[in-house]
Amino acid sequence: MIGVAGSKKKLLFLIGGVEAVSSVLGFYGASQLPGVVLPLLGQTVLFWQVFFALTLLKKRLSTVQVNLMFAAIYCASMIFPALDSILKERLFREAKETLKGKDLDLFVVNSFGSLAQSACILLLLPLLAPLRGIPLSGLPGYLAEGWSVFWGLAGGATGAPMLPLLYIGANLAFNIAALNLVRSAGNVITSLVMASIVPFTIYAFTFDLPFLPLNPPLGLPFLLGTVVMVAGLALYNGPQWIGPVRGMISNWLNTEEA
Repeated sequence: MIGVAGSKKKLLFLIGGVEAVSSVLGFYGASQLPGVVLPLLGQTVLFWQVFFALTLLKKRLSTVQVNLMFAAIYCASMIFPALDSILKERLFREAKETLKGKDLDLFVVNSFGSLAQSACILLLLPLLAPLRGIPLSGLPGYLAEGWSVFWGLAGGATGAPMLPLLYIGANLAFNIAALNLVRSAGNVITSLVMASIVPFTIYAFTFDLPFLPLNPPLGLPFLLGTVVMVAGLALYNGPQWIGPVRGMISNWLNTEEA
């Protein structure tokens, strides 16, 4: 497995690179937006996944008040996770051929990808620092301060280090689950599954939870948007679930009549 991953060093480094660019743009756009709008804007990843699936994998697929500039930046950041999932699907396909039908281990892909992502984020720090108003000369001090905050050694670092470590653990579990879904079902289905949890994510941002900033109340457009999105998911997957549901209803009616 590691040998196969080693032979795909360029592809894995590219995966880590696009994840790093996505993180930089996503963090910058998200820092200027209310939390409740992020799950909805994040769904633009589906458009880019469909686009890259058609162009790179040649797959044939079935048919608030915010600052528009930062919303556009955040939406643009979705290009890179979309490309990331396409590259991972390609990696799994090529590895399966090399391994004669055996799937590439998820932890191998996650480990190599995370290593490449970390390296690329370090390379992008000189670009990210000016966007945050940090001079390059002050970058080492900023990183040292961040390290102190991570371990709860700085003032105002409530919840550290437990909160950051919990985030890392949850993010690792999410990445493994998403990789498994990409490997077994493909990138577009993965995006659709992720979209199904968006209403719950939006609702969670409305709670007065510790460590979360206050968000504006959800208006009717948000509620209608989530209804439309969930209805779209149901229609897209209709051919897969309508038949079994009809069969269950028919069996239940036959049982009642008997």
